[in-house]
Amino acid sequence: MPQSHRADACALHWAPKHECHLRHPALLSQYAGHRRWLLIRACHREQGLMLRPDLSADTPLADLLRQPLRWAMRQEGAGAKRFLLETLAKHDLREQDIKVSATTLSERDTAAAICLGQADIAPGARVAASEHGLGFVSTGWEFFDLALERGIYFRGLFQELIACLGKPETADLAALLGGYDLSDSGKLV
Repeated sequence: MPQSHRADACALHWAPKHECHLRHPALLSQYAGHRRWLLIRACHREQGLMLRPDLSADTPLADLLRQPLRWAMRQEGAGAKRFLLETLAKHDLREQDIKVSATTLSERDTAAAICLGQADIAPGARVAASEHGLGFVSTGWEFFDLALERGIYFRGLFQELIACLGKPETADLAALLGGYDLSDSGKLV
């Protein structure tokens, strides 16, 4: 978190889109220095399940969750894992009900685990599935926000980042990869 002064910004994506406006501030409020921080919207991002290429992305989600597949699972605290656990709960399943064959530390590691045959399915963002040629089943959208100290917001480098998110080239890349909506980028949450 920005409180440790080891990072200028911290990414948060800890809930489905319709709950992020409550959960992100609640998560930050657990830290002593939170009154000095801002929450800035980076984008909306589509979360779901990445699938090995021979699995059908047309399979209903409930059926897919109950198949005996090998899962790559993100580490504790990862937003993608949190999103999956909530999806499982909606289908009366728990993490213990799925077979985890690999634990990964990033979206790309997760997609690579599927490509390398270490897993059949995994939680992640549409963009990671697209980059690796994997199937994808959407489970919803989330806000991807940035927490930072107020002073960082006014720094030139951070303002360049926000400006970059608003450029047509960035919008073109987001459209090519899919699963991003940049319409609220830079807004104060």
